[in-house]
Amino acid sequence: MAKSSQAFSGQDEEDQAPGSGWDKLLLAVLVSVAAYAVGLVVAGERVSRLVFDSLGFGLEQPGELSGEAFDYIVFVYGVLGAVILGWMIVLVGIASGPLRRRERWAWWTVAASTVTWFVADTGMSLVADQPSHAAFNVAFLVLLGAPLVGISRQLRAPRRPGRVAGRPRGGRSEGELT
Repeated sequence: MAKSSQAFSGQDEEDQAPGSGWDKLLLAVLVSVAAYAVGLVVAGERVSRLVFDSLGFGLEQPGELSGEAFDYIVFVYGVLGAVILGWMIVLVGIASGPLRRRERWAWWTVAASTVTWFVADTGMSLVADQPSHAAFNVAFLVLLGAPLVGISRQLRAPRRPGRVAGRPRGGRSEGELT
């Protein structure tokens, strides 16, 4: 590992988990979604036509929008892309550090944010009568979920509460307040 990333992570090379195919798959999915999000920010209308329309959940009559309505749709795509990009940056940071070291809190954070997205987005899609978007979400959940399931089998056992490294058993460190 490079010295700069060692300093950033606070971990020595031997403390890093070796990583696995699951890590690589998860990072590939996250980076792909981040690239898609950048596309929504930079060229939302074009990206939405390429992705949303081709998958069957775009505007039915996109040529009918113009003026303020069109500008607002482009704005919404930009905001959507910005939020997705921010989420992906956080997930990439967690996936490439603490999750790679198999820290349980990191797995739960990624899993909880993914389930929250899935329930909210898919529920909204079904309420809005957009079953093709809900189906897309299921496929995307599988892409994110498969590596999370694989990684879950490799998580470190939780540390026992009350034990701090370097502290003697059954007593306080010298100078510790009571």
